[in-house]
Amino acid sequence: MITVLDLNNEEEAYTWWLTCMKDVLNYACLLPYKISKNLDYSVDSLEVLEGYILENFTIETIYYDKNKYALDFFIRYVGETFFKNISNLNWFFVTDKEDFYYGIPVLIKNNSELFTKKSPLSFVIASLDRKTGTYIRNILKNNLE
Repeated sequence: MITVLDLNNEEEAYTWWLTCMKDVLNYACLLPYKISKNLDYSVDSLEVLEGYILENFTIETIYYDKNKYALDFFIRYVGETFFKNISNLNWFFVTDKEDFYYGIPVLIKNNSELFTKKSPLSFVIASLDRKTGTYIRNILKNNLE
């Protein structure tokens, strides 16, 4: 399975990463039942997932090789939750080497200058730094208003 950390700035790898999205998200069943039963792509489910992330990882440990599949799942779930709750949103792979998000998947909104690129990877990492338990959910809520 290819993870977001394996993309190596290659668009072909990103295409495969997207192709595997549904299959990887089925691995929610590997999380504790009290977590996985609440992962329904709702705004509030992001708080459940963020709580789990904060209880089990730090900014340093999330990047350990043994955690790369967990990080990949978290990124995909966060991204898909945004995707399912905000209309006209699409996954996009940044190929511009000058762009801050070069080489990683982001979400963009078609025909909108108000919605800038959103990076699920950045959200997960920032949530570990902020330690609020509601960071990711609040970003989605703010983009719904």
